[in-house]
Amino acid sequence: MTLNQLEIALRSSFKLPHNPLQNPHIADEWESYLSERKTKIQQPTRELADAETELNDRVYRLFQLTDEEISLLKREVEH
Repeated sequence: MTLNQLEIALRSSFKLPHNPLQNPHIADEWESYLSERKTKIQQPTRELADAETELNDRVYRLFQLTDEEISLLKREVEH
């Protein structure tokens, strides 16, 4: 989430008439907080994606799926 997106969300959620982040000190505090949170979330997100890929590969091998069957399955799951 960018600082601009945060501003929009805050204004919408709290029905604020003006930008709550106009004060540069507040904006600076939020920027570092958002950056820190993003960093903390990225690692588990990557780990989850890697685990999902590994699980999928194991299932493909277990059922001895061909490349064509795997491609078909992936297309169907995406939709």
